Amino acid sequence: GIIVKVITAKLGEKYQKKKAVVIKVENRYQAVIRMIDSDDKIRVDQAHVETVIPAVGKKVLIVNGAYRGCEAILEQLHPDKFCVDCKLLTGSMKGCLIEHIVYEDVSKLAEID
Repeated sequence: GIIVKVITAKLGEKYQKKKAVVIKVENRYQAVIRMIDSDDKIRVDQAHVETVIPAVGKKVLIVNGAYRGCEAILEQLHPDKFCVDCKLLTGSMKGCLIEHIVYEDVSKLAEID
């Protein structure tokens, strides 16, 4: 799953600004997440979470746009433009560098132990 950050206060301070792993997508707008620090499982609306941008060289999942569902490596950050460049690891364009993907369209992939 992908890593997201809870951004709403509606779920309480216990969860606000904390990271979680998406474990199940319920429909287009809701998901079940597992909090990383507490293992609590909660149902959230997409408006209550935001994507997490990892360090350069880490894996991401493209969650929106033409390459949705593709895994990639984060190659470069453009903080002034709120976007990233990623090299695709999966899909028909595997190996291609996709430039200027907005932050909202990619999220850190959870490391599976």
